[in-house]
Amino acid sequence: MPRAWATRLSAFERPAEVTVRGGIFSPEERRGDSARADRRPAGATSDGVPVRMTVAPENASRGRSRAGKCISSRKFLARSLKRQSRRQQKARRRCRRKCTGDSVHDLRVESRRLLARLDLLGALHSFPALAKARRALKRQLEASSALRDTHVQLRLTRQIAGDGSERKRFRQHLHGCERRQARTLARKLKAAGGRKLMAALRQSLRALPETAAADKHARVLLGQMLAEKFRKMVQLQRRARADAACLHRARIALKKFRYVVEALQPLLGSGSAAELRRLHRCQTLMGEIHDLDLMLLGLEANKSPKAEHTGFHRRRARLLRSYRAAAASCFPKGPAVSLWPRILAHLSPA
Repeated sequence: MPRAWATRLSAFERPAEVTVRGGIFSPEERRGDSARADRRPAGATSDGVPVRMTVAPENASRGRSRAGKCISSRKFLARSLKRQSRRQQKARRRCRRKCTGDSVHDLRVESRRLLARLDLLGALHSFPALAKARRALKRQLEASSALRDTHVQLRLTRQIAGDGSERKRFRQHLHGCERRQARTLARKLKAAGGRKLMAALRQSLRALPETAAADKHARVLLGQMLAEKFRKMVQLQRRARADAACLHRARIALKKFRYVVEALQPLLGSGSAAELRRLHRCQTLMGEIHDLDLMLLGLEANKSPKAEHTGFHRRRARLLRSYRAAAASCFPKGPAVSLWPRILAHLSPA
C-alpha cells in the first residue's frame, strides 16, 4: 500500500475533532432530524466516525471578554440579555409578516428563552421593569397559543387515512380558525413593545457593583435558583403519569430548567452539553405526546369516528414508553446519581 494512502486511512481511524457551535445540539438535531441524531451512537458523527466534542470559540467567548479575560456574571448576563432580546424581536417581526407554523414556533421558543434570562435577573435583584417585561412576554405566548395548537392539528390531520367528509369538514374548520387567529396574533404583536424595557433592564444590571465579592454572591444566587428549578423538575418528572395534565406540568418545568441552563451553559463547564441533549430528547417526546392529546381533543369535539382515534392512541402509547425510558436515564433513582448537582456546582465559588 502506498505511504500516502496509509496516512489517509490512519487519519480516518483517528477520532475526529468536531467543533459544535453552541455546544448543545448535534448537526442532525439543529436541522430537526432528531431520528438520525437518536440512532447515532454517543460520541460519533453522522457517518459513524468517533468524535471529540469541543466548544466553539463563539460559545467560549460568551464567558470571556475580547481580550480573553474572564468577565463577571453580571456582564455576561447583560450581553446574553441583549443578544436574546434581538433574537426575540426578529422572530416577532417575522411572525407579524406571516404567521406560519415555523414562525409561530420560533416566536414561542425565543420568547421562552428570553423569559429564562429574566428569571436569571430576578434571582439577582428585584429590578423595577422586570415584572412588566415578564407580563409582556407572557401575553405574547398566550396570544400565540391557540394558533400553535391549530397548526399542530392541521399537521396531524394529514396522517388520517382516507379522505372522508368528516375529515374534510374538520380541516375546513381548522383553516377558518387559523385565519382568524393569525389576524388576531398579528394585531397583538404590532401593539406589543418591549425594546425599551429590555434596554432599561440592561442598564440597571450594569449599574450593580462589579466587585469580586458581588460576583461571588451573584453566582451563589444563580446556583440556588438553578438547584430549586432542578428539584421542582425532578419532582414533577417522577410524579408524571400517563394523563395529559401531569405530563404537561412536567414538560413546562423541564422547559424552564433547560432554557435557564442553556443561558448559563458557558459558566457550567463542558459536562452540561450531553445532559442538555438528554433533556432535549425528553422534551421532544413529551411535546409529541402533548400534540397527540390536542389532536384527540379536537377529534372528540368534532365528533369524528372512533376509527380515526385508534392510530393516534397507539402512537401515543409508543411515545409514552419511549419517554419513560428516556426519563429513567435523565432522572435516575436509587444508587444511580444524576450528574446535574455536580454540573450546577460549577456556579458556586471555590
